Parts: sequence; C-alpha cells; structure tokens
Amino acid sequence: MCESGLFIYKFGKSCSIPFPTKDFNPISFYDTIVENKKRGLHTLAFLDIHKEEDIFMNINQGLKRILEVAKEKNDDTITEDSFAIGFARMGSDDQIIKFGKIKDLINFDFGKPQHILVIPGELHFVEKEALEMYQ
Repeated sequence: MCESGLFIYKFGKSCSIPFPTKDFNPISFYDTIVENKKRGLHTLAFLDIHKEEDIFMNINQGLKRILEVAKEKNDDTITEDSFAIGFARMGSDDQIIKFGKIKDLINFDFGKPQHILVIPGELHFVEKEALEMYQ
C-alpha cells in the first residue's frame, strides 16, 4: 500500500468483504469502513477467496457489495462519489493501482486476481498528490 503514497500509520482496522450467500451474509465490514471514515482513517478491505472453487472476489464486486450494504442500511457515508483505490497483482510486472471515485472504478477492468481494495479516509495533501498518478 505504501507504493500508492498512502501513509501506513493512517490505516485503521482492516476488514474482509465476503461473497454473500443465502445462509451467510455478514455486513460488519461496512461498519468497519464507516468507523474508520469517521476517524479519518483508511480501510484495507480484503476480498473473499474460495480457493477450492478457484473463485476470487474482484475489486468491482467488492465495490458493488459496499454500495449494496450502504443502500440496505440507508447510509450515505459511502456513495458512488466516494473515493477508492484498487490494487491488482501487486509486486508483479502487470500490477495495477487505480484511484478514483467508486462510480468510475466499478466498471474498470483490473484483470486477473489477486485484488485488494482500500477505502481512503481523510487524505493528507501529500497522499492526494501521490494518488493523482493513479487516476
């Protein structure tokens, strides 16, 4: 995450965004994001993996899930106009870091796994300048 220009000490509690199923639909990840946002902290969101079935949640699915839960909770802390940062295949030759509004990232093709997502909190001007490289 440091490669993005985010200050590591500004990260709050991390969370995992699971695939919802009929019998398993936790939404506590959203509460973690909201609490971090209130404190001005960034949230590192791990995206679900079902290794046995070779299924990996991508950034687009994670963002859609966040917006679904925001709508269910009737909460406007995170909206399509909120910022997010998608990371794909970090450390590889074809890594991607993409910063922008959720509405712009939700259809961006991040390619093959593995993906991870950051919902930024209050951005320091140095962080903002660094992230502009990834818009």
